[in-house]
Amino acid sequence: MIQQQSPVPTLRQEQRRAEIFAFLKKSQAYIALIAIFATASIINVKDGRNLFLDVRNFMNILRAVSENGIIAIGMTMIILLGDIDLSVGSVLGLVSTGSAALMVKNGLGFIPTVLISLLIGALYGLFNGTVVTRMKIQAFIVTLASMNIARGLARFWSGGIGIPLAYGVGPGYAAPEFEWLSARIGGLVPMPSIIYLVSPE
Repeated sequence: MIQQQSPVPTLRQEQRRAEIFAFLKKSQAYIALIAIFATASIINVKDGRNLFLDVRNFMNILRAVSENGIIAIGMTMIILLGDIDLSVGSVLGLVSTGSAALMVKNGLGFIPTVLISLLIGALYGLFNGTVVTRMKIQAFIVTLASMNIARGLARFWSGGIGIPLAYGVGPGYAAPEFEWLSARIGGLVPMPSIIYLVSPE
């Protein structure tokens, strides 16, 4: 008499496959990061030296990530409330362009430039928030429109060209106090990474 094989091993195998698939799906961001890291390490070799694994390259990456991280701190509250703001990058561009123009073209010092820049950002946020809450328009639509407005204002303010920055005292120079934002502690660690680490999260 032929005994029928129990389906239990098959069920266990299916369960095991499901668990592996769930783990891979959950870890896909880490897997992608490892793949990018490995690929960059392999292809960025010159004269026997791995440029990607160079300490200065890591510090440059840290600087870029820190700048995005500072922006993400403000975005966290918005996302937790179930909304979104597409204009943050463009507002950053507008404030940066405005800061450069105020210093280089208008001769403003450090304190006035900082105060006006903060005021621009605050007014822009107030505009977005007022339109969303008072006019009952979705934040996605409002911030998509204000994103393009900010880009246009930045382009208009700069005259359509980049504003070169040279730190010093006098007409055509940016306030020397701003130079510390691009400084590197010990000639290596970028200042934005320190600001990000001490920022309230």
